[in-house]
This record gives sequence, C-alpha cells and structure tokens, in this order.
Amino acid sequence: MTYDYVIIENNPGQIDFLQVAMADFKSFTFAGSCGSLVDAIGLISKKHPHLVFLDVELNDGSGIELLKQLRTHIGRFPLVIMMTDYIKYGKYAVNYDVLYFLDKPTKLSELSLALLKFEKRFNDTLKHFTIKDHLGYSFYDFKEIVYIESKSSSSIIYLANQDTPVLLSKSIGELERVLPSLFLRIHKQYIVNTDFIKRFNTHSKKVELNISTKVVTLNIGTSHLAFVKQQLLTAKV
Repeated sequence: MTYDYVIIENNPGQIDFLQVAMADFKSFTFAGSCGSLVDAIGLISKKHPHLVFLDVELNDGSGIELLKQLRTHIGRFPLVIMMTDYIKYGKYAVNYDVLYFLDKPTKLSELSLALLKFEKRFNDTLKHFTIKDHLGYSFYDFKEIVYIESKSSSSIIYLANQDTPVLLSKSIGELERVLPSLFLRIHKQYIVNTDFIKRFNTHSKKVELNISTKVVTLNIGTSHLAFVKQQLLTAKV
C-alpha cells in the first residue's frame, strides 16, 4: 500500500531534509507542505493524507492549535508525527494522541521507527491488506490469514478458508511491516495470527494454531521467545 504524507513546517531546511529522507521509503508519497496554521488546514482538508509531519511552532500559531482545529474541520483524522526540539511539548503530544514525538534534529533511525509505528497503527484500522506482485493486486482479509511462512525472498500465506496456500513474491520482513498488531513474529521463519493460537509452550518452544479441526504446530525462535511470551501473556488470566 502507498501512503500520502504532508509536512507542516516553517523551516524550509527541515522540509527538504524530510523529503530527501522519505525518498528511501518507497511506500510513502509526498503530497505537499506549508508553514502556517491557515494553510495547513486547507492542505490537509484538500489532500486527505494518511500521515502528517507536524512542527509544534508554526508561523501563525502552534501545531497543538492545529490539532484542535482539525478535529472540527475534517472527518477522517490523519495520524500525526510531531516534530520539535522542545521537550515541554511532549505531554501535549500524548494528550492529543500524536503517534510519535520526533526530536529535532531528526535522526534517520528515529524516522524509520516512527514510520514503522505508523504502518502498524494504520493497518490496525483495516480489515485487509493489498499486495501487488507480477500477477497484479491481491486482497487478503486479516481474519482469514492463519500464519505466514518465509520461503527465501518470498512468503507463503496459509488461509483458514482454503487448503492451498498462497505464494507471494514478498519477503516475510516486508509483510511484517504492514501487518497489524493482530500478527506476531514468533520465529525468523513464521508470523502467526494470534486469534488462531490455541496453546504455546515456552519449554518446548512450540505454538499450536487451531484451524477448525486441524492443529498446526510451529517452532518459536530462541531470540523471539521472551517477546512472544510477553505479548501472549499480556492481559491474560
């Protein structure tokens, strides 16, 4: 999937930096930029971006004020990554459900983490995802995907509603980036849909997936074991 983004920033140098940095992330398309509160409302209302990079201090107001006004001007509220070198704005970012708080000057490693978090949050709102390969566009309902297996630079998707798995010319790492939090990487070779997990055992390092009357057992990677345990035991009794 391709995501449109806009930059609301009054420093032309920061806009140029972000555009150059974002060129390495092929799933993101630049949709415009501006440096004022008034222009920002118009830009976002017109372009309807998936993601907004927002500076806290604009030419004619604050990014916080923009967040307040956007909630009354637009129906679909975009995800926001806030940019500032003033740590005091951190609590406002939390209060207005800002996705990520990006320090200035921006580090590429932090930008990468912010975009990964964006993709996870965005796909949590979807019911399916779209994959484009040499055959065209394929649509997969998240609730029907039982697990995904790595196959060299490709991936095999096992579905609950069909016996024949689907081979995709996408690596498991590429798929992991776009799958919502419903899915869990348990091994370098496997991603599983947690809704299908029947049982997991930390001693044998196994996960059992229940597909109707069929049970599939997969290995948990040693390096993934602690994380898998933490994720699966969260809020469990």
